[in-house]
Amino acid sequence: MLTFNNLIYRLINHSNKNVKLLTNEFINNKEFNLDIINFNPDTLFLSIICHCFIYKEYDISYKFQNFKSIIDNNFYNKEQKECVIQLFQKTQKIYKQFCRLAYLWKWKKAKCSITHDLYMTPITCDKYYVLTILQDGIKYLFSKNDLVNIINNSLAHSPDIYAEPLSIRNPYNNLPFEKSILYNIYFFMKTNFFTLPPIFHEYFMCNLHLKVFRDNNECLIRNIYIEKRLNSNNNILVKNIHNMINSYNENKFNNTKIHIDTNFPSDILIKAMKPYLKLYYTKNYSLDITEKNKCTNDLNYYLYQFKQKHPSFGRKIIKFTNKDNKNRKTFVTFNTEYTHLVLKSYYQNYSNCHKEIIEDTEDKTDIPYFMNRPNHTIFFENSMYNMDEDEDTVIDSDDDDTVSMSINSSFNSVDTGF
Repeated sequence: MLTFNNLIYRLINHSNKNVKLLTNEFINNKEFNLDIINFNPDTLFLSIICHCFIYKEYDISYKFQNFKSIIDNNFYNKEQKECVIQLFQKTQKIYKQFCRLAYLWKWKKAKCSITHDLYMTPITCDKYYVLTILQDGIKYLFSKNDLVNIINNSLAHSPDIYAEPLSIRNPYNNLPFEKSILYNIYFFMKTNFFTLPPIFHEYFMCNLHLKVFRDNNECLIRNIYIEKRLNSNNNILVKNIHNMINSYNENKFNNTKIHIDTNFPSDILIKAMKPYLKLYYTKNYSLDITEKNKCTNDLNYYLYQFKQKHPSFGRKIIKFTNKDNKNRKTFVTFNTEYTHLVLKSYYQNYSNCHKEIIEDTEDKTDIPYFMNRPNHTIFFENSMYNMDEDEDTVIDSDDDDTVSMSINSSFNSVDTGF
């Protein structure tokens, strides 16, 4: 801000030599000596204004705060405030022109050594999806996809699941982007009609303030972290899938439990269970209570459907080549047949979905009532398979009538809160 200080100092002192003398006297002696000039209220006022902007060390925010404090001061009359406004506007206009001139000079002298994006794809500055950023005298080229990944990785940083967003940095020099660069990135995406990351828009609405952004958007950060967690390495995903299945199997009958062999191929298991794993993560980690309850019901329902449609998925199959015990050979395979789960079907009720809310009409008559609960209804997490420990209930899984009567009596004993 030294340039702005010099500009306002010269503009004030250029038209009034007494202000210059008084200003120099104040700077050198740190006190007013009105005997050196002929006292004039206007001269004193301009000198005070000059001191407010050139004597103290401050950043850009203090400049506007100081200007506002002068305008809001009731001891200054209307003419004096108008004088300050005109002086500030003129100084600010000249200052911005100098800044633009300096930027154009730096842009012309800067060199660009980037020829590939972060995915090692050739990149040039003439593409509509490429943004050129000037930082520390060097030009850097970024594609739209690179910028989105950098922004999401920084703002959605969540060590140990807790939101701790980081400053958005340049991956080539590991230096944080200045605010002016972040604004350029935001309006670059806006003006080119790119899909703007919601987390970046919320960061923009918080005036690029990391603490305010973290405090106001912790739920959004957690949801993005859940999406990123689905891209973890295979060992972590397999471990979490087994934890999810074990959690589902608790307090279930044997004919509704899902059993996965320990030697089952991990790539097939991840591909089949990844949609369910997203529901499991949301159930455990989301900060949205409504979403947690919804995913709890959906996970229980979809895993039950999966078991009914693919009862032998994950089982080991042993095949014998010959009946002769002497030359018998065995081959071990696994049952890998499954139907991929689609959580969101945007095509359903497409013609009327903008007019009214139409519930799904999927036929679920073959599913027990306690497993067929609407997604938008919140129930207690107590499963109907959980029996009251105080009651001596004995169920024979081979007797269908006994099972049905026991389930109905157990359901009637649960208070849903409605």
